[in-house]
Order: sequence, then structure tokens, then C-alpha cells
Amino acid sequence: MKSKNIYENGICRERIVKLRKGICENREKSNKAISQDSLAALFRTKNCKISRDTIEDIESGVRDIFDIEVVWFARVFDVSTEYLTGISDDASLPFDASDAAVDTSVKNAMNICGKHVSEARKRFPGKMSQTRLAELMNERGFDFKYFYILKIEKGRRRVLLSELKALADILGQPLMYFFKGCSGRLPNIESYESYAAQDD
Repeated sequence: MKSKNIYENGICRERIVKLRKGICENREKSNKAISQDSLAALFRTKNCKISRDTIEDIESGVRDIFDIEVVWFARVFDVSTEYLTGISDDASLPFDASDAAVDTSVKNAMNICGKHVSEARKRFPGKMSQTRLAELMNERGFDFKYFYILKIEKGRRRVLLSELKALADILGQPLMYFFKGCSGRLPNIESYESYAAQDD
């Protein structure tokens, strides 16, 4: 029997709702409410296809949020990814736009963490195999197969924030390492189309 997933992302979801509704504390910038329709339209102006239905599903907890969506929400709301993921409580820290177009190799990838997962796995004491990493993910309540790790590392599988938190825990790295890597910079996220279904 699998253990319960303890990596559920209530904090991220709650902060997205507060930012959209304009009720976010500790924020010097404008705190105006915006509808889900207007937020989806704002995403479209930035060449990002996150629909109103996707926003509603994320806010209501119907589905988790993907790693790259965390970055897009942070960008649109002009807050740090550290704030959205619950690492920091400071909503006044802005999204660093200068970091958003650096690594063109991941522009068409389905995640932003893949190469960092690969690096962290290979640097792990004893060089952890993809199979062993998948086994450890299963022990933490995720239905993972070894080829999921392969796809993640090659940027061919979306990664839920809850999955990324578990990977960070297993690989002994801070969560932000998988968003920014050793360089401390974000990848190119100039276009993105969101899908509600998770890829196997």
C-alpha cells in the first residue's frame, strides 16, 4: 500500500487565489482583484495559453500546478517563485524578468526542471539510477515508473509541483534549485500551452 502524498500544494493554490482576488498581505504593489477570465486574457497577451478552466481547476484543487505554471503565475502577478511555493512569505519580492529568457534549450520543453533533476541525480552519492529514483517516488505516494524520470530529464513530461517537492526531498536539493539551477536564473518561458491532463 502506497503512503499518502504529503507534498500537496495548498500554499501555492491559496496564494494564487489571494493574489487574483487582491487580498494578498505584505504586498506594496497594487492589490486589485481580477477575474479568472481576465487573468486568462492577461496570460494570452504574454503568449501563454493558461485558460480560465485551468485557473479554476488549480484554484479549486481539482488538479495540482505544473512547475512551469508556477513560473508563469509568478511572472504575471510579479511575485517571486519563492513566495508562490511557500519558501518565502514576502509577497513584495518581484519576479525577476531579467532571468526569464536565458536558457533557450528548454524553450519547447514540457518542464523547466528536467536537466536539474538529471544533474542532481547524477551527483547524488553513489549516482542514483532512474529506476531507484522512481522507486523512492513510489514510496512517497506517487505512481512513478523509471521512464517517467527519463522523460522528465529530457523535458518530455510535465512535472507537478508536488512531484518536484518530492524529487527535491529525495535528491537533497532546495526546491529553488530545480527552478533555477546552479546559475540562479530561470529558463526561457516565452510561450506555454497548458494541459489539464498529466502525461505518462
